[in-house]
Order: sequence, then C-alpha cells, then structure tokens
Amino acid sequence: MMIHKGEEIKNFDSDEFLVGELQFVGIEIIQAVDKFRDLSGVPIYPSIAPGALARIDNNVTNQHHARSDGSVLSKAMDWFPGRGESITRLLMLALGSGLFGGIGVYFDTNGFVHSSKNMFHTDVRPKENGIPILWYRVGGSYFYPFSDKMRINTFMSLLRRADENL
Repeated sequence: MMIHKGEEIKNFDSDEFLVGELQFVGIEIIQAVDKFRDLSGVPIYPSIAPGALARIDNNVTNQHHARSDGSVLSKAMDWFPGRGESITRLLMLALGSGLFGGIGVYFDTNGFVHSSKNMFHTDVRPKENGIPILWYRVGGSYFYPFSDKMRINTFMSLLRRADENL
C-alpha cells in the first residue's frame, strides 16, 4: 500500500516505481491501474524503464508527458502482467473495464523474471465516442489494428502466439 497525491493506493508500493518519476504521475492513472489489478486478479508490475511513467518536458502529445514544475502530470503507465497470464484476457478486460482511454500491447519487450515479456501501456486520456484507442507494437513499429483487416488479423495472431507461450 502507498499514498499518492493524498490518496490511498492499495495494490502498489512506492518502491515498485522508478525513483524520481512517481511525483510526476497523476493520481487518475495510478487509481485506474490499481482498480484494474483488483478487477483482473493478476499481479501487475510497473515498468522501471526510464519514461515508463513520466517523460519530463518531452513531447506534449505523449500521454507520459509531464512538466518539471508539476503543472502537467503523466496520464500513462507501462506495466507487465504476471508470468503465465493471458494477454488476450487482460486486453479484453482492459477494453471492457472503462478505466482506460488508451491501451497498447507491446510484443517487443522483455519484462522481468516474474512477469510476462509482453507489456501493456494504459492511459486515462479522454475516450473518443466512449471507446479507448488501441494499438500494438512489434519491432519498434506501432500499428492500429482497426485501421484495416490485415492489421486486425496480424494483431489476433500475435495475441494467440503470446497466449500459446505462457
């Protein structure tokens, strides 16, 4: 348990986050991922890569963007589910939870010893027409699966492979 921005967060401890970034993260994304951890029943491990929580004075359109003076806080968190967890199940749960405005699945990350190698990006940007934006990353390239039939088929194949390799 930890206190962030005056609010109790029951499923995370401050030592799970990269030192120096947590102060630049808005309470909304921390609460959303905390609720998702309860909803999914799955261990969630925040990425400790620099910028996985906050990117100080970076690209203002990026959901990780935060200002060094604290006037703008990050709305995003990158995290890894526990090892052996279904990426497809977690994605469907994240999409249906209403907690996130943006969801990305990264198939080109390594994870931790106790986590999946696949990473999720979740953020609390406003949803468009009530629907979160969805994307995936492979080999450093970003794809939006609903932009054409080939991309959705590729995305579904990647999800199947990820779940086969649990």
